[in-house]
Amino acid sequence: MNLQQEEQSGWPQKNLNPKEAVWAGREWMFKGRLNQIRDEPWRTWLVMGGRGSGKTRIGAEWVNGFVNGLAPFNGPNVSPIALVGETIADARDVMIEGPAGIKKSIRSKKPRFYASKRQLVWDNGAVAHLFSSEDPESLRGPQFAAAWCDEIGKWKNAVDTWDMLQVGLRLGDCPRLLATTTPRPTALMKRLLADGSVVRTIMKTSENDANLAPGFVKTISGQYGGTHLGRQ
Repeated sequence: MNLQQEEQSGWPQKNLNPKEAVWAGREWMFKGRLNQIRDEPWRTWLVMGGRGSGKTRIGAEWVNGFVNGLAPFNGPNVSPIALVGETIADARDVMIEGPAGIKKSIRSKKPRFYASKRQLVWDNGAVAHLFSSEDPESLRGPQFAAAWCDEIGKWKNAVDTWDMLQVGLRLGDCPRLLATTTPRPTALMKRLLADGSVVRTIMKTSENDANLAPGFVKTISGQYGGTHLGRQ
């Protein structure tokens, strides 16, 4: 029985007092959809989904889970972590500060962001460093225990950035990399899809309808269904 199956069977209510059950129900392992949580061993997890499908929330919860040692993640204090976006602005505005980003999603004290150092620091000492696909060379030298890469389908120097990051994932017992993206037929995406060791999850925007503006999915499907934008 996995964590969500335990929750659906009434596990928190059966084993916790009412206050504890409320707090437990707010945690990602009970709140996320089944395809947003992977608790089996893996090194690279590729999450592909439509716009608004919940990709960013997966990345934010995954990072916060690692840092705080929350099930089903390894921990505690897996650090340092690489946060790699298309640009530094994207990494900051979407992955950290965005409505589904790391600071918004965390339920404990928010980490502090130091723009001049491009660092995100948690109270327990865990650190995440921001990087951009515009500058693959900035990944030469640093080493990491985990990495979250967002929108790899849009990366400017995708293959070089990815390869440079792989060399730096060499800390801890099981370095892991999560990649979240809207699907695009790029060279890097094709390579990852052909790699049998990469765990893959595909999500639809409609799966996240409950967390989107009322009528959004219906409106977008009606206006753009069958087009390239609609497929995204």
